[in-house]
Amino acid sequence: NAAPQTTLGAKFSIPHAIAATLVNGADYPGNFLDQSLSDLAIKDLSLCVNLVELPNIKPWPFDRPAKVTLLLKDGSQLENSCEAALGSSARPLDAAQVLTKIHQLSLDKAPGLQKAVVKLREEIGADRLGSLDFSRWVQSFYKR
Repeated sequence: NAAPQTTLGAKFSIPHAIAATLVNGADYPGNFLDQSLSDLAIKDLSLCVNLVELPNIKPWPFDRPAKVTLLLKDGSQLENSCEAALGSSARPLDAAQVLTKIHQLSLDKAPGLQKAVVKLREEIGADRLGSLDFSRWVQSFYKR
């Protein structure tokens, strides 16, 4: 859907995601918020996105590759591809990247969240936290 009507729709719209990234940058937290739905630059660019299935898809965890080709007004092209998205099991985020993402995404609604997570990591112990998988880490917040 190149013209999503809701923020949830925007999060599942590849054309919207590509256009918002080109307009605002990949780390801009407002790319999928209400204002992005009415941004004319995002709307115009999203209508120019053409999705094509890639051939020769590999097995998991490389089963969702992406290739982007930008056709510029002067006729030149910019192209890049990746076999797996950053943050996927094939390319997990390190602790610093997760903390940066928490900071960027919570700045508006929960500005102290990133500092709280850092403090929690220090209290739990970074060594112990680093050895836990995500589900076990979440479970560690609950009393047994």
